Amino acid sequence: MYEGLLVDQIIPVIQNIVPNNSEQIWFQHDGAPPHFGAGPRRILNRSFPTKVDRKKKEPK
Repeated sequence: MYEGLLVDQIIPVIQNIVPNNSEQIWFQHDGAPPHFGAGPRRILNRSFPTKVDRKKKEPK
C-alpha cells in the first residue's frame, strides 16, 4: 500500500515539481515501520539516490 502511494502519487508529484534534480531532493517521512520495509527503501533509494537513512535514537 505505501509502495503504491510512493510510486503512483508522491514521487511523480515531486519529480514534476523538480524535474531532473533528484540528487538535491530530500524525502522525509515519519518513523512508522511500513516506511522502512525493503520495498519502500528500494523505491526511495532508486528515486532519491542522495541518501535514505533512518534516524537513530539519541541515547538518554
